[in-house]
Amino acid sequence: MRSEFQKTCMPDEASKLPVITAIVHYDGAPEDSAPKDAPWKDFLEECIDLDHKTLQPLYEEKVPEATKEMELVIAFHNDSLGIVKAFLNESTYVPNIYSPSLLKAFAGQIYDLPPARNAFIFDNFGEVVDISFINTDEGEHPFHIHGHQFWVLGTGNGTIVDKDALNKVNPIKRDTSTIPAKGYIKILWHLQSGLLMQLIEFPEEIKKMNPPQEWARLCDLT
Repeated sequence: MRSEFQKTCMPDEASKLPVITAIVHYDGAPEDSAPKDAPWKDFLEECIDLDHKTLQPLYEEKVPEATKEMELVIAFHNDSLGIVKAFLNESTYVPNIYSPSLLKAFAGQIYDLPPARNAFIFDNFGEVVDISFINTDEGEHPFHIHGHQFWVLGTGNGTIVDKDALNKVNPIKRDTSTIPAKGYIKILWHLQSGLLMQLIEFPEEIKKMNPPQEWARLCDLT
């Protein structure tokens, strides 16, 4: 197994970063032969994601109408200490390892989270949310949503979403997609810089759960 940085995505840094190799052994495979490793030869000429317009699911799904819309603007600039951070709607994510959001939800205190947690709460069953990410940065940025797949309705250049160009007929469904530079998408390096948001669903249901005590011990809360 080989992990190597895409040189066209990081032209200034790729040569400084190591190539990671590992041996993956499958049950039943011979153990007396060394694996053969070779560099990749299929690097992309450009650092761009696949064109969503050329992708189509094998089985068509009907896209439901949105019941809620959100617009999130991505920007990178200095914070109050002069450190370059990422911002979503001018809020950079700041974690608190001694008071995780999930434990706050268990305690029924999820509505007390500070703005720097970038928390968005959804408590209506069956809600369908259209999220527009507006990327004002010079580079593309990947986005992943844990526990969900989402329909990619469209991407484009500029900061205005062209709603007439959105594809709502059998669009591709993904759990990770990129937002083009100076563009938009309708839908963990970033964590360190603050480019993170929390989607907290059904906090009243979370409050009913009974998490094991070991979870609290991970954060030295006992």
